Amino acid sequence: MSVNNLERADVQRTEIDDMESVLYILLWHGVRGVTAGDRGMTADKESIIDVWNADRSDAAMSKRNLLRDFGAMVAILRDFHEPTANLTDNDAADEHRKVEIARMWYDKLTRITIGLHASLFRNPDAPPDARGTNPSPIASDWDDSEPATGAKPTTAAVSCKERFKSLTDPFKVRADPDIANKLYNAFVDKFNEYIRSIRQIVAVARSSDKDKELAIS
Repeated sequence: MSVNNLERADVQRTEIDDMESVLYILLWHGVRGVTAGDRGMTADKESIIDVWNADRSDAAMSKRNLLRDFGAMVAILRDFHEPTANLTDNDAADEHRKVEIARMWYDKLTRITIGLHASLFRNPDAPPDARGTNPSPIASDWDDSEPATGAKPTTAAVSCKERFKSLTDPFKVRADPDIANKLYNAFVDKFNEYIRSIRQIVAVARSSDKDKELAIS
């Protein structure tokens, strides 16, 4: 669920909310597993995204913090499931191949989540105040000077504090129809790229199966 939906924010719902939700679903599958077998292996694993299933406000805050920039999202990517198997050189080649293909799936999933995150939250074509996940002041509105010790706050300093109460929320900025449409197109382009890469993996898997059938025949 998107941050706007979690916070029940009074902003217009757009397709960006849906695309944001798709990103969270992909990240969840990356951590918990794509297949039922993988999810069984990660059932008892603790993860930083567990809070997403908790209180709505806690889930929204977690998503804001973990997705504020690429450096923060790395914490989720490091938590991605890594297909492994207790295989030896004597095990059947097709078992090794299954693990190899599974790792390809998760590698592609990692790459697409990075790309989708960038297209939504770090898109250079979007205005600066539409990037990121946490509210921030507009730099030009600030007076960063600090009064001397013991000095009374100046009018400028008081005004600065007042402006701080009116931060720019990038989620609200991205709800602008023109910005939302631009980000939506970037997201779809990146998602289609993922679909093409998945088809390549499927083709490799099918080729492997055909080779096995020929060997048996």
